[in-house]
Amino acid sequence: MAGVSVIGVVAACAPTKAKPAKPTEKKVEQPQTSGTESSKQGSGSTTTGTKQGSETGGTTNPSGGSNNTTKGTTQPSTPENPNPSNPGSSDKQEDEKMKENQPGTGQSGGETGKNENPGTNGKENGGSTSETTKPVISVADDAKLIKEEAKYSLTLSVTNADNKYLEVELTEVSTNQENATKVNAKAKVESNSVKVSFDGLKAGTKYKVSTLKLYDSETAKEGVSLELSSTLSGKEFETEAAQTPKVEAPTPTPEQTVSVTLENNAMLMKKDGKYQLSLNVTNADNKYLEVELKKASEEDKPGKSEISKKVKVENGKVVVIFENLEDSAKYKILGAELYSKENDDAENGQTVELNEDLTKIELAIKSSMSSGSTSSQDGTQAKPNADAQTGSKDEKKDEKKITIQSVEYDSNNPLGYTYLVFVVKGPKTLFESIKTKFLNFEFRNSENKYQTDTTEDSGLFPTISKDEGDQVVFKIYPKHPWGKNADFTVTRITLKDKPNENLLANEYKINPTK
Repeated sequence: MAGVSVIGVVAACAPTKAKPAKPTEKKVEQPQTSGTESSKQGSGSTTTGTKQGSETGGTTNPSGGSNNTTKGTTQPSTPENPNPSNPGSSDKQEDEKMKENQPGTGQSGGETGKNENPGTNGKENGGSTSETTKPVISVADDAKLIKEEAKYSLTLSVTNADNKYLEVELTEVSTNQENATKVNAKAKVESNSVKVSFDGLKAGTKYKVSTLKLYDSETAKEGVSLELSSTLSGKEFETEAAQTPKVEAPTPTPEQTVSVTLENNAMLMKKDGKYQLSLNVTNADNKYLEVELKKASEEDKPGKSEISKKVKVENGKVVVIFENLEDSAKYKILGAELYSKENDDAENGQTVELNEDLTKIELAIKSSMSSGSTSSQDGTQAKPNADAQTGSKDEKKDEKKITIQSVEYDSNNPLGYTYLVFVVKGPKTLFESIKTKFLNFEFRNSENKYQTDTTEDSGLFPTISKDEGDQVVFKIYPKHPWGKNADFTVTRITLKDKPNENLLANEYKINPTK
């Protein structure tokens, strides 16, 4: 028995030649790491339990082919196999292993397993993908609302949103923001830019961008709200102030040339101690004409001239009146002035350019007391014709005269003017002698002033309307559109080539009609 005990002691002490450090002196700084220690002695092995933090206990598992088991003891030695085929474990050890194999913990069974799954740990691995592609909205320093017809457009810079649709809301800058007007508009983002057009903005009003929304398509109903930068949210955009519509002054009508003409064989008519001269005046209706005469014999000599009173031009006609003329003298027209008002001063007059032919005409004086008489060139009164000398109403003496039966009004023309048509009756022989000739007329108005007219410019000759044997009824056509308001007395009708022969048997009064 004693011999056996010695051998057993020697065998038990043999491993102490390579004595390891005491287990109590070993610090385990990585509680997560685990391992096994084993020692071989012949065909048997001793396995210690897994160390976790401190040596609080262990288990001994028998190895295959070994009949010796050390119970509840720890024999540390240099490990030969870090991964034993049947390592011991504890509940805490199992929990640690489960942690090691869970994704997102940053560990996968050892130092080499760290950071092997990038992207699963957002902040430690550079952030998420959505952060790098988030749209950014910005605006240029000089950006402003541009007026385009009835709308305003605003251009913004947009990154990471091409082919999507950006909706921009503008809010009126107002002291009462609750009642501020808001306007929305949407447009497609292209090449990192978007141009949004707004309708209904107020003139002369400031606006701010209040909200931004991004849509995947133009018709999408749901959008993603985007964050406003402090720069964009603080910038004000102002519309143009309302402008008073520019009223362009009407283009002044080019002033038409005023012209003054006389009827053929015109004369100064003396009546009631005054002298009247009938003139045709174009482009001067409702203005006042003043005419200056001078004796023909004293034209080139300094001396007194005679100036008429201002008379209103109506319907292209005017009768100017002179005083203190000499019956035996002849006169020439020296000049003419046109005024806007009857009481205008001389300096306000407009000088009328007279035709040279007009200033060469010598005007004789004729007394209206004898309708058929004229003044001869030497100033003596010519012998009156038989009709004028007797003034008889005897039919025999008026057999070469005409009488006005009635007046018709003709408005059948493109301009709608109303012309007078005299319906007259006279001998057929007289009609035959004048049917291809032009006639002149003399009228006396309600102010006892005289005016003239003619058929020459109308281009119409007398036309017969009824044949009564020796007598015929025919019509004659004055050229001027006197209208239905004509109010004068026809005093003379003469042939153009016989101005001193009055064809009218009796004066005829024309009254205005409604």
